[in-house]
Amino acid sequence: QIQECGLGIMSCIATIQKYAIRLARSFGGSVMSQLVDSLSYPCKSGSIQILTLNALFRISSAFISASSLGIFVDRMHQYFAQIKKEKMNHPTIAIDIITETMSTHRTVSALNVVGCRLLWNIFIPAPLDACDETLEAYSNSVNKLVSYLHTVSQKHKENLSLHETMVCLLSKISCYDGSMLTEVEPFVVLVIKIMSRHDNSWIIALHGCQCLRNICTRELTASIARPKIEACDGAKVITSCMNQFSRNHQVQSEACAALAAISMSSVPNKKAVLKCGGIEQILKAYDSYLISPYDEFSLNTKLQACITLTVLTTEITCLDALV
Repeated sequence: QIQECGLGIMSCIATIQKYAIRLARSFGGSVMSQLVDSLSYPCKSGSIQILTLNALFRISSAFISASSLGIFVDRMHQYFAQIKKEKMNHPTIAIDIITETMSTHRTVSALNVVGCRLLWNIFIPAPLDACDETLEAYSNSVNKLVSYLHTVSQKHKENLSLHETMVCLLSKISCYDGSMLTEVEPFVVLVIKIMSRHDNSWIIALHGCQCLRNICTRELTASIARPKIEACDGAKVITSCMNQFSRNHQVQSEACAALAAISMSSVPNKKAVLKCGGIEQILKAYDSYLISPYDEFSLNTKLQACITLTVLTTEITCLDALV
């Protein structure tokens, strides 16, 4: 009870940015060290871990607002390394321990939601000049995380908030160099399953399309991702999102971009887009904003629709359908 009350107070203090930053810096970092220690506290219900992760999430959010996230993440790695008694420059120790904490309490959906939010905040890609050892550490951590997210997704199939935070995290991971994600097929399967299962969420539709677009525009992952997307009916899932959220500019734009990305140099995906009525959906996305004010989102939707049609019409059957 003392642990829970103390962590609850810290979490409340961390809701205000300036106090959250002071909390992280107080007593020479001992408060942060104690927070990190709390993750390994024996608690079957996971309540202590939830409070700890929530406090760390709020503190990391404060550092993001102050444009000092890099400093915070470096310190977090140091505190986590102390727990594992590993060398201080371990690049992904924080990600590994948070993933382990979530895995230990995989039945507690609230803990996994907060864990995904914290991971989204602290996930920073490997430096451009990183050595092979660092890149391998990132790759192992990311692949381990994606594998765990598969497991917890199956455990909490109907939990919308968990899957929304999960797909946002996957979207951020997909934004970076494909060398960090070597297990491409499981990533694709997970994203498409989430999009199919929760087709009533515009957040999942938006970030799911971003995942598929990003992974198909990276040289290291595209050649593996595109055939798997075709095998999982990815084009049908994307066009369903367009139909479901026809008035959402962002979803329409990202869906068009995703269709272009999966169809690039892929005749099977182009045919799949045609078969599921993708061209009609793209034209609807373009035409929907003909009478709308020409704001940034509507213009971007038109642009992405034109790019997608250009990619698709390199296939003669798609060109015939358009004409």
